Amino acid sequence: MYKALDQTTDQEIIILSPQWNGRIPELRALATQGRLVCQGCRQRVRVRAGGRRRRHFAHVHLAGCAFGKDSWEVLEARAVLFNWLLQQFPASENAPQNVELEKQLPGSGLPRPVDCWV
Repeated sequence: MYKALDQTTDQEIIILSPQWNGRIPELRALATQGRLVCQGCRQRVRVRAGGRRRRHFAHVHLAGCAFGKDSWEVLEARAVLFNWLLQQFPASENAPQNVELEKQLPGSGLPRPVDCWV
């Protein structure tokens, strides 16, 4: 998954957002402190940012959360789409975040979050 919540501030953190480029140690520190949690199940997550795969969040203990069941192919496609949409709808002063990732739509009846939302 690419989005986690800082449970002390309720801020959504999208690890693929340009604002986190070069700030992976900061995210790792937040995860080590137990502040980063999954948006779905509120379990702790860790930062995965090695050299082989795209940076992402992973559950410390995966226990029945729908966010942990996406294949790598789906995750990669979601990341490519997110990056492309960021280029098509750049942030501005009036709209600092035009593209959302892994958005839950309450009351929609959808079984899972929407991959990208503009």
